[in-house]
Amino acid sequence: MSVLGALIGEVEGAIDQVMQQASEAVGVKDAINTALNPIVGGAWTGNGAKAFINVAENQLIKAAEDAVMSITGLGNLIKDALEIIKEADAILSAPAEIVEGIFDAIF
Repeated sequence: MSVLGALIGEVEGAIDQVMQQASEAVGVKDAINTALNPIVGGAWTGNGAKAFINVAENQLIKAAEDAVMSITGLGNLIKDALEIIKEADAILSAPAEIVEGIFDAIF
């Protein structure tokens, strides 16, 4: 019998949502890279193209990578909190399981 089972389920759901957001951020970064390929490959040349590529690579892609790292870091922190909750649940559930076992043995 889990005392904190509902909370654990909610936290696991939050982790899933956070990791989905990280996956979507990776998708955005990959889409930006894919869109840049023709420009980097020479479809657009000149100083404007160089400036655009510089901004895209040094700001846009970097911002997407930073978002992925932040979201992933948040997911890992929530996972750490989940482990603490699971440990607390194990401690809280032990007495309840003993009482449950006694009632099962009697009735």
